[in-house]
Amino acid sequence: MASTGLCLTPACIHAASELLYNLAPNYKEINACTNFEELVCDGYRRRHFLRPEQPAISSFGSVAETGESILRSILESPYPSESNHSHFSPRNLGALTVTLDEQNFNQIQRAYNHCMALPAIKAAGVAPLERELTDLAATFGNGSTWADTNLFLLKHSISGLYALYVSADDKAPVRHNTSDNFG
Repeated sequence: MASTGLCLTPACIHAASELLYNLAPNYKEINACTNFEELVCDGYRRRHFLRPEQPAISSFGSVAETGESILRSILESPYPSESNHSHFSPRNLGALTVTLDEQNFNQIQRAYNHCMALPAIKAAGVAPLERELTDLAATFGNGSTWADTNLFLLKHSISGLYALYVSADDKAPVRHNTSDNFG
């Protein structure tokens, strides 16, 4: 069979399908010389919606969101005792490795579940943080304030409890925002 010079590996076919998927659905009818942006971006824009709080959207951002979605589905599922659709499967690991892998998975899943326990987090409010900050301030002696503690941390190159900075306003780049690290 003669070689066509086309890459037909699964990776090449997937990359080509992604490129085609991002083209405008009617790409054959669009003149690239007069409307190149519509030709190459319209499919992407139709699949990825810009939320009101988003200043921009990018393919890297989309990849990150897809990765987060995959991680969420993994962490919200039980440990896979067997996988028939992947070359990675606990059945391919040695007994000791499976045990350690499952223990690591369970620890990560517990941490994730604690972070996602929104009703409990909301019920606790800021009290746990206040307790920690009060304990931290107390370690620096009587009369220390949170400001003293923050200065102490900053002097020792430890990220402070708050910070101020100036940045461009994403929605109006000629205007500047003054903000803190709490949003």
